[in-house]
Amino acid sequence: MDNASGHKVEECEEFLKPKNMRVKFLPPNSSHLYQPADSFIIKAIKDMWTSEWDKEKLRLAQEQCFSAGKSKKKASA
Repeated sequence: MDNASGHKVEECEEFLKPKNMRVKFLPPNSSHLYQPADSFIIKAIKDMWTSEWDKEKLRLAQEQCFSAGKSKKKASA
């Protein structure tokens, strides 16, 4: 039971058919109702990754500014 696009491919259906299995898809925008823990867990992971990515972007920006400052000093010397 999900809406993963990879599960909507014919190969997936062919793989599951001999095992007498099939994927049931949720109505659009309803996974939070059927799988509330997923929403909570995924949000926590996304928040963590967003925070880490923000730190990395700041580090890269500071590194770039520092490098640019060194280049300007060398050029003016």
